[in-house]
Amino acid sequence: MRVPVKWLNEHVEIDDINIKHLEEKLILSGSNTEGVKDFSKNNTKIVIGKVLEQTKHPDADKLFVLQVDIGEEVTQIVTGATNVNVGDFLPVAKVGAHLANGIKIKRGKLRGEVSNGMLCSLDEIGFDKSVTPKMFDDGIYILEGEYKVGTPLFKAVDLGDFVIEFEITPNRPDCLSIEGMARETGATFNRKRKQLNDKNDFKENDIKKYIDIEVEDLDLCPRYAGFVINNVNIEPSPQWMQIRLMQAGVRPINNIVDVTNYVMLEVGQPIHPFDLDLVDDKKIIVRRALDGEKMTTLDSVERTLKNDDLVIASAKKSIGIAGVMGGENTEITENTKNIFVEVANFNKTAIRMTSKHLGLRTEASARFEKGIDSDRVGKAVNRLIELYSEMNIGELVDGVIDIYPNLPDKKNINLRTSEIKRILGIELSTDNMKEMLERLEFKVVELNEDDLTVEVQSFRLDICEEIDLVEEIARMYGYDNIPTTLPGGVQYGEFNYRQKIENKVKKLLVAKGLYEISTYSFVSPTAVEKINRSEDEILNKFVRLINPLGEEYSVMRTTLLPNMLEVLTRNNNNGNDKMLSFELGNTFIAKSIPVTDLPIEKKSICIGAYGEGVDFFSVKGIVELLLKHLGIVNIKFEKTNDILTYHPGRLTKVYTDDILLGVVGEIHPNVLENYGMGSRVVAAELDFEKIVEDANLTKLYNPVPKYPSIERDIAILVKEEVTNAEIIDIISASGGNNLVDVKLFDIYRGAQIKSNHKSVAYNMIFRADDRTLTYEEVQKPYDKILRNLEEKLDAIRR
Repeated sequence: MRVPVKWLNEHVEIDDINIKHLEEKLILSGSNTEGVKDFSKNNTKIVIGKVLEQTKHPDADKLFVLQVDIGEEVTQIVTGATNVNVGDFLPVAKVGAHLANGIKIKRGKLRGEVSNGMLCSLDEIGFDKSVTPKMFDDGIYILEGEYKVGTPLFKAVDLGDFVIEFEITPNRPDCLSIEGMARETGATFNRKRKQLNDKNDFKENDIKKYIDIEVEDLDLCPRYAGFVINNVNIEPSPQWMQIRLMQAGVRPINNIVDVTNYVMLEVGQPIHPFDLDLVDDKKIIVRRALDGEKMTTLDSVERTLKNDDLVIASAKKSIGIAGVMGGENTEITENTKNIFVEVANFNKTAIRMTSKHLGLRTEASARFEKGIDSDRVGKAVNRLIELYSEMNIGELVDGVIDIYPNLPDKKNINLRTSEIKRILGIELSTDNMKEMLERLEFKVVELNEDDLTVEVQSFRLDICEEIDLVEEIARMYGYDNIPTTLPGGVQYGEFNYRQKIENKVKKLLVAKGLYEISTYSFVSPTAVEKINRSEDEILNKFVRLINPLGEEYSVMRTTLLPNMLEVLTRNNNNGNDKMLSFELGNTFIAKSIPVTDLPIEKKSICIGAYGEGVDFFSVKGIVELLLKHLGIVNIKFEKTNDILTYHPGRLTKVYTDDILLGVVGEIHPNVLENYGMGSRVVAAELDFEKIVEDANLTKLYNPVPKYPSIERDIAILVKEEVTNAEIIDIISASGGNNLVDVKLFDIYRGAQIKSNHKSVAYNMIFRADDRTLTYEEVQKPYDKILRNLEEKLDAIRR
């Protein structure tokens, strides 16, 4: 919201306040700003001149030679502007002047004729072309009326005003107006503001002879008012109004439209004028659109409407989309003679839905969808009539139609001093609170020692509960004046159980030399295909984005592995010879296709590694260490070949008891080729949710053994397909209660070993807690272990 300070000063006297102080105090009271623009800044030596003589350039058909009086002298200026005439007063940049667009004026010659200065257009002195009147689009700015020549431009004309741009939050639509910001300014500096005429007891009188209005849906249009002007004179609006509009960011059009925009900015109420002669049967009906009904809006686009849309219609057709944009079929043109000016209030939700489905957002719809109180309609009508009368635009028909059958209920809120103390930490009397609230134009209807009852004015749609009034007190008291205090009581924070496990996982993996990576949750739907899992029903249950950045980021990921492989490939291609990394992140699996409900969202752990010293066993060892560190027992690795992402001979599933925790394996060469990866990659995918369920962070103390242990080694020859897990299961089951640990310490394949066989060696530790074991107590289970290995695995002792 752009607010010219001189316009604001007409509503609340602030001309004695420095602009910097004004901005700072308004920010502290809750009105954030995006900056202050000074239109006179960077413009120097620009004065008012008068054209005394105009002749054609002798050597250029499109140039004119002017004699211009600039007060101290009559100077010659050459220009190509076609809108300049003798007697015009206009801005002249003298020799040595600097303009807002960076130009410095020097003496010069144009096709042989001396030119001492330059005539200025609006964009050259700092106005954006989008807000300059069309008549000055490609020409010099011609001033209205007469001036003393040689007077500095920004001293004689209000072009050089300060303009504050406020950042208005969506919950404060009352501040989207000069009046609203004047209210905030008056409250901040404790100054009375000028009240606009808010008379609401309108009489219809003669207007019924010219227009008939019917509102069919009062829920969507609680108030509809308007008046008629006959024999209008359509011409440019006065210079002072054009300047105000331009400074506020609105382009002047003509006197009819400019007054509606001026009042919208001043009061905050959108307004729309119709060419009354183009309204069929001089009847306006406010109704819902018919499904599929079409109309062409002012931007010359044909719109298809729905039954939920509210339209302004004549007796035969739609002539406007309520609260959004008028129709081309009743547009104000230079031939317009009679007009009907609409001032109405519309349901904010209905306007938002219409604007959204039509893809049409206007200044009016942006205001209506935030909410506008119905009482503002009367204020806008009074101000419109006042301005149209002053400007003698036409013949105002006596009377105003105002359909407003259901007045809103008064809203009262009780505010306690105890709540002020509890929330803000300050003690205020009810008299203090009353004074602050009345500065904001709230009405205190009941005052007690400990509380007061506040009547909320209709323009404060955001005030609903006691806490809202507490915030208003805080603003007026001053956030910078509220003492800094520490929260009472004992306050501390700690990680929950799940977070503790997450931290342990990350710390352990980092300690083992892995780098943590974090990748996008948005991926390409081809990611599953690249890892040879296109037949996996679960991984193909994608949640698709409605408005993706592109096809590569169009679905939510169902697995972390594709992202991991992309990261590893990128690092390998960039010359990193070795990398071990992990990601702990969310995956998203749709419950059904098409998606009708929130997806299943769960965390997974993905480990990926390549380079010297990295193989299947090193990654398997990291996984095993991680699970043991989290207190997960009975870990088993079971060889498999049913996942096409991995090499069929180098893949294992990880279990605790019968619960599948994930897989560890070497990536299949075909998958590596899909990614352009030149090194072998080993990866692990673990279900973090199941790990959390089975983790046990409780650590039990085991005393140092009192009695010595006995170690025995065993080396056996087994077939190649026999797994380490199978051997350890047999040893553990056969070793009895005194067997406390089993470890594989050697694997050998060579010329001395039969083909398709391998030699494996294990270390076994026996110990009792209450005595030293005898030879017989160790040998007996040892023999049993050997016997069971021979019987069940055809093992041969070496």
